[in-house]
Amino acid sequence: MWDEFISADNFSVALRRAVRGRYAKRSVARFLNDAERNLEKIRMTVASGGFKTSEYKTMELFDPKKKDHIRASIRSR
Repeated sequence: MWDEFISADNFSVALRRAVRGRYAKRSVARFLNDAERNLEKIRMTVASGGFKTSEYKTMELFDPKKKDHIRASIRSR
């Protein structure tokens, strides 16, 4: 199960899901510019047990009433 989790194919699928609908965002574009290398670095960090998620960013949305939106960086998604 662990080998399947840290497989390159699994990380590629996770990337496609994480960036769905976000291709125009600057941070996503930067990550995708060197996606293979970035994914491999994250995969190796996860495999070694050293991965830590980034801090979450909070923003308020009004749609039509106020709600808090919390998100992680593209690297942590």
